Amino acid sequence: MVAAGVAGSAFLTVFLLIFAVLTRRTAGGATQARLSALSAGYGSYEAPVWLQPDLLRANRMSRIPVLEMLLERREFAKRAELELERAAVPLRVAEYVLLRIASAFVLFMFGNLLFGGIIFAIPAAAVGYLLPRIWLSRKRSARISALNSQLPDTVQLISSSLKGGFALLQAFEAAADRVPQPMSSEINHMIKDIGLGSNIEEAIQAWCDRIPGPDLEILVNAILVQRTVGGNLGEILDNVGQTMRERIKLQGEIRALTAQQRLSGFVIGALPIALFVGLFFLNRDYISVFWEEPIGNALLAVALVMEVISFFVIKKILSIDI
Repeated sequence: MVAAGVAGSAFLTVFLLIFAVLTRRTAGGATQARLSALSAGYGSYEAPVWLQPDLLRANRMSRIPVLEMLLERREFAKRAELELERAAVPLRVAEYVLLRIASAFVLFMFGNLLFGGIIFAIPAAAVGYLLPRIWLSRKRSARISALNSQLPDTVQLISSSLKGGFALLQAFEAAADRVPQPMSSEINHMIKDIGLGSNIEEAIQAWCDRIPGPDLEILVNAILVQRTVGGNLGEILDNVGQTMRERIKLQGEIRALTAQQRLSGFVIGALPIALFVGLFFLNRDYISVFWEEPIGNALLAVALVMEVISFFVIKKILSIDI
C-alpha cells in the first residue's frame, strides 16, 4: 500500500515537471510585446477569447498548442474560462483542469493510505476533484457580490459626469479613475475593448456578460435604449441608481431575517458527518458494518446521496430572488 502511494506520488511529480517544462514561456517578438502592452490595462486577468481581436487570442486555453486546439472546441472549457475570468483567477483552463485532477489524485492516495480501502479512497477523490470548483465558485461569488455592491456609486459617478457635460465614454473613464477595485478593472476592461476595435454597445454588453445580475443588466439596458431612442441619460441613471440602492437594502433585510435558518441548515447538514467522523476515530468497530458488509455499503451510499440532496434543497429554499 505504501509502495503504491510512493509510486503514485512519483508519477504525479514527474507529470507536473513535464507539464511545467512544456508550458514555459518563450521570449516573444516585437508584435507580442506590443500586444502585451495593449492588454496591460485589463488588470489581473485577461479578457475572454470571444471578446478579443484575433491577434490576442493565442494560448487562451493552454500554452501547449495541441491542448489549445482541443480545449477551444469544448463547451466545458469555454464555461471554465468564463468562470475563471469572473473570479479574476489568473489561470488558463488547462492549468485549472490539471489542478482539479491533481487534487483528486492527492486525496485519493490520502484516503487509501489513511483508511486502507478503496471505498473511502473513491469518495475522497471525488471530493478532491470538486474542491477547486468549490473554491472557484466561492471566489467568483464574492467578487460578483463586491462588484454589485459598487454599482450604485458607479452609476452615480457616471450620472454626475454626464450632467457635467462629459460624453459617455469620458464618463466611464472618470468613473474608472474614482471607483475602487474590482469595479475599476472591469470599467478599464470595457474601455480597452473599445480601444481595440469594439463599438461602445458591444463593449457595454460584454461588460454585462462578465458580471451576471439584474442590477448591471438594468444599467446596460437603460444605456442601450437611450442611445437608440434618446433622452436624458443622466436623469435615467439617477433613477437606476436609486433602484439599485433599494434592492441592496432589501437584500440585507432578507439576509438578516434568514440568518437563523441558514445556520440551522448548516448544523443539521454537518451533524451526521461530524458524528460519523467522531465514531470512526473513537469507536471504529461500532460503525465497521458500513464498509465490511454489502448492506452497510449501500446504506452509506444512500446517506451520502441524501446529504447532498438536502444541502441543495436547503440552499434553494433560502435563496430568495428580488
